[in-house]
Amino acid sequence: MKSDDVLAGWKTLWDADSSLGSLVPGGLSFERVPSEKGSPYGILACEEGDREWTGKTSWIQPFTITVQVWSAAGPVDAGAIFDRVHEVFKRSTKSNLVVTGATRTVDLVPLPGKVTTEQTMRQGKDVLISMGKWKVVLQF
Repeated sequence: MKSDDVLAGWKTLWDADSSLGSLVPGGLSFERVPSEKGSPYGILACEEGDREWTGKTSWIQPFTITVQVWSAAGPVDAGAIFDRVHEVFKRSTKSNLVVTGATRTVDLVPLPGKVTTEQTMRQGKDVLISMGKWKVVLQF
C-alpha cells in the first residue's frame, strides 16, 4: 500500500463533488503547487502510519491527510470552502472513500489542531484560506 493510492482515492472523492469544483476551480494537486491552474486551488498531502497486523495476511493502517486551499484573491469564499470540504470528508461518508488495494475504509476522523505551513505560495502572492487534517484508517 502506498500513500499515492490514498491520495488518488481522496482526489476522486473531491473531484466527484461539483460544489468543490465550483468553489475551488484550480482543483486539487498532490503535494505541489500547480503552475497554471486557477485560484483558489488545493494542495493534498498524506503521511503513512504503522501497520497493525490483524491476521496472517490482513492489517489496518492509519494515514494522515492534509488539505490546504490557497488563493491569489485572498479569503474569498473561505468559509464556504471550509464547510464544503468538511461536509464531503466526514466520518459518516467514510464508505465513499475508495482506495485501491484496501478492503474498506474503517474510519475517517477530522483532527484538531493546526497545520504548520509556509504562509505564502507562488512567489508570495497566494494566501492560505482554508485547511483541514484527517486520520484515515484502512483495512487490507
